[in-house]
Amino acid sequence: MEVFFMEKLVKDFNEKYMHKLPASIRMLDITSEVGELAKEVIKCQDYGETEFKTSTDLKMELGDCLYSLISFAFECDIDPAGALSEAIEKYQKRFVKKGHIGSNN
Repeated sequence: MEVFFMEKLVKDFNEKYMHKLPASIRMLDITSEVGELAKEVIKCQDYGETEFKTSTDLKMELGDCLYSLISFAFECDIDPAGALSEAIEKYQKRFVKKGHIGSNN
């Protein structure tokens, strides 16, 4: 699925169900959803006892995170695809300059 299609899905859903929230509430939602995603990652490896295996619940939580992030971007008048493109460009420049994409030396 392309980024633009994901953006349209989120925008259409939010408009259809009048799901407009302040950016501050969207940020809280992102935090909550990332926590739920982390919990599923832990469960996917049985709390470190087994090798990691993707699950349906992990996929659903990742979808919740994507929805929350895209909704947040819209509330802030940020183009999600544009923001992602700029981030990738930043990482490419870091890699060329430092040999890795991390922000630290």
